[in-house]
Amino acid sequence: MTLPILQVAQTIDNEYKELNVFTNEVPEEFISLPKLPICRVSELDMRYSTYASENPNYYDTYIQVDIWLSSLADVEKYYLAIDATMRADNVQCTYSTQTYDPDLEGSYRIVKRYVISNRVV
Repeated sequence: MTLPILQVAQTIDNEYKELNVFTNEVPEEFISLPKLPICRVSELDMRYSTYASENPNYYDTYIQVDIWLSSLADVEKYYLAIDATMRADNVQCTYSTQTYDPDLEGSYRIVKRYVISNRVV
C-alpha cells in the first residue's frame, strides 16, 4: 500500500512534469520566482473509523496541496485541472482557494485539500 501523501504527490508529478513537486517541505533553494511552479504535498490528519466492533474498518487521510505560480494565467491553467486529475485517481477535493503570497516574491498560490479513504486490511 502506498501512503496517501505519496499517492497524491506521485499522481501530480506524473501528470504535471513541469511542477517541482515536494512532500512536506520545499527546499530553500526552490523558494524563488525563477524556480516556479512549485508544489508541496503535506498530510494534515489521518483518522480511523469503526462500525459495531472496536476494530477500525477504514481510515480517512486529509492531504493539502499548495502550488505556487507566477501568474493568474497559470492559476487558471491548474486550478480545476488538478481536481480532475485527482478525481480520476479516486481522490476528492474538500477545500479549494487561490491566494496571493507576498512572502514568495508576490507569487500566486493555489491551496487544495483532498481526502482519501482506505480500508484497513
